[in-house]
Amino acid sequence: MIYSDVAERLKQLELLQIKWEEYERDVNSLNNWFSDQSARLDKFHRIGHEVSVQHSINECKVCIKEFLALTS
Repeated sequence: MIYSDVAERLKQLELLQIKWEEYERDVNSLNNWFSDQSARLDKFHRIGHEVSVQHSINECKVCIKEFLALTS
């Protein structure tokens, strides 16, 4: 009787361990996904920032040309 109770409890604990390992894998997978998405967002942010800087430079060039045209 005691042996069967112990064996049943051991089986439950083994199943719980398997489920816990699956949970850990899923959490690690989710963390990796979040890291990948964060890296992608950083990349796009830099690209967007570069575009914004280039746009500002072009606007400055236009202003300089207009200023030079007015002073000439």
